[in-house]
Amino acid sequence: MNGIEKWFIWLGGYRPVNLKDFNPMQREPVAKIGAAVLFAALVGAANWAIAAWSYTQQLESVSRFGAALAASCVGLSIVLIVDRQFVYWIDTAGTINRGLLLLYAVLRIGVVLAMSSLTSQAVLPVFMGSDLAISALEIQESSDAQRVETLKARFDLPGKDTAIAQAGQNVERLQQALTHLPADVQSRLIQASNCWQHHTRKKADLRAQGYSAAEARAKLRSDTGVCQSQERSAHQTRSEYLSSTRAQLVQATEVQQSRQDELSGANTAISERMDTAHKVEQAAYNERSTDVLYSMLSTKPAALVKWLIINFLLLTGELLPLLLKAMAGQSNIGKLLAANKQLEAIKINAKLLQDEHDFAVLSAVNRTSTEAVQSALQNPAMRTVFNSQFAEHISALAPLEAARSLMRELEERALDVDQVISRHPRYAQVIMQAWTKAIDETVVILSANPEHIKPEPA
Repeated sequence: MNGIEKWFIWLGGYRPVNLKDFNPMQREPVAKIGAAVLFAALVGAANWAIAAWSYTQQLESVSRFGAALAASCVGLSIVLIVDRQFVYWIDTAGTINRGLLLLYAVLRIGVVLAMSSLTSQAVLPVFMGSDLAISALEIQESSDAQRVETLKARFDLPGKDTAIAQAGQNVERLQQALTHLPADVQSRLIQASNCWQHHTRKKADLRAQGYSAAEARAKLRSDTGVCQSQERSAHQTRSEYLSSTRAQLVQATEVQQSRQDELSGANTAISERMDTAHKVEQAAYNERSTDVLYSMLSTKPAALVKWLIINFLLLTGELLPLLLKAMAGQSNIGKLLAANKQLEAIKINAKLLQDEHDFAVLSAVNRTSTEAVQSALQNPAMRTVFNSQFAEHISALAPLEAARSLMRELEERALDVDQVISRHPRYAQVIMQAWTKAIDETVVILSANPEHIKPEPA
């Protein structure tokens, strides 16, 4: 048995030293199951190491390597401890309880699936990174679109846009009002202009009639006052109108600027919230996100098939020893150990029954003898007879009890010899010869000294 075979036998659940007396053909099934256990252990270690490496991206490289190494040891230990012991139990069980076997299988599959729910999220990006990245991008885009609509409604962007449009229209109206005077103001200005034009014609007519300029002004003094009054009134009205309109324009411009500032502030707040949400989603919606995986599986049938195949391979890899053992059945070595267990149990039960029987008989005899002796010892004559009979009884019983004890010891040693022969079949002939020689020597000793087993005559 070389070192590799010893290692595989240990992985198969056995101690190599216990199987050194079996031939290679008998040890081969155990070694093959051990190789399957080693494969499953390596799969589990790799699965856990990749998961730890993926979940510790925020750590430094040294810490990530340490976490991956520790996780791989955990995955390796689960298979080497749990599956190795279960394979050994199946192989050496005399009568397998199917209910217990089914319960263990369900629990083991449940443990694999529970662990896979954590580790597969990290392992899948290795095989399905592009599919998961596309699903993550689609989720982010859909979330961004929904968030934009929600924030627009929360900050009332449509209402602010309407208010800005109304303020702009008001500013434009007032700007036009400054360049286009209202009809009443224009009418007054025209009336004053017409008054001066009429005054000028009248003055020209007076000069044409021979009046001097001073005489003409004197004659038209009243008309001049009327025109001046109309002109002052028209210009005052125009000035009041322009001042009022400019004040309204300034106020409208301030309102427009206020509305634009409100819209700008809302857009800035929305942009900041979008940036914050985008950073959070970039960290949350990645290849290891459950939402991304669910979205991919629910919308992409091809990705679902690929995911099922990968998980089936991972599950089969970790459960390979149990599957192979279920198909291979019990090995010859396992059957022999199971038979030895049953034989040992029978031997122990038989010894317990014999001890209980002997104890019951001895108790009954002692109790009866004690009662009889106590009754008989009341008579002095009986005490004398009892002493004599008790001495004879002891002298006759002692050799018989010695012989009975010797036979019982021989029976127990015979069972031990059978057990040793079953464990070391290659030495069976030598062991039987030594045992036969010991029995023959015992018979010779007893035959040469019959007084040890025969009662002395009274």
